[in-house]
Amino acid sequence: MSAPYRALIVDDESLARAGLRAMLASEPSITVVGEAATALASAAAIRELRPDIVFLDIRLPDCDGFRVLSGGAVPESERPSIVFVTAHAQHAVDAFDMSAADYLLKPYDRARLSRAVRRAIRDLTARRGATSSPGSPDRAYPQRVYPERVLVRHRDVVSFVSLADVAWIEVLGNYLRLFVDGRPHLVRKTLNAFAAQLDPAVFLRISRSVVVNLQHVVRVRHHPSGQSELHLRGGLTLSSSRRYRRQVRTAF
Repeated sequence: MSAPYRALIVDDESLARAGLRAMLASEPSITVVGEAATALASAAAIRELRPDIVFLDIRLPDCDGFRVLSGGAVPESERPSIVFVTAHAQHAVDAFDMSAADYLLKPYDRARLSRAVRRAIRDLTARRGATSSPGSPDRAYPQRVYPERVLVRHRDVVSFVSLADVAWIEVLGNYLRLFVDGRPHLVRKTLNAFAAQLDPAVFLRISRSVVVNLQHVVRVRHHPSGQSELHLRGGLTLSSSRRYRRQVRTAF
């Protein structure tokens, strides 16, 4: 029986492609279906081979790997889970701004590659939901898996935080502010796109600009006007809008 997840390797160095292919051979859930050495060839391979996961180098001869995703060469509906593989650490923020599943920094070992594979599978499952499956749109996943952490920025520091620690989220211009222990962290995404990746059993949207982690709510007060007050651990109080009255009252 073949492995369920189809992978494409994109790197301009043949030795790097061969090394990654050899390491992926020990991953029982992965089948490598193709390789490419340029951005142009990789876009064609994604359209033709329809891989579930692409291991994508950033510095390619014809253009950087980001252009494969941002240039419209690959339709959003066909976009696989992306693991950037590079020797250059400075592109990490840009990679995660483009919703990469992981950022694999050369040189890496088998354990680190295995973690990247697991993250790519979680990302793929979360985005495709329960209506599709690897390599075949007609088969269903047994369940949807949601991300456990997110890359954030606080001042000049970029790091991962656990989503379970995020008490609430609010819109700030073109960014989102994720609050962990009262401390804001920035993520460059729209609220709609970010909320779609969150577990609805844990995170509740209470207004056009605010999402709250239900596990951090300690008390709720409903008002006849349709608004509600949500009291969080630490003493913070958030107000819901009347537009989200049904969702809030259903949750509580």
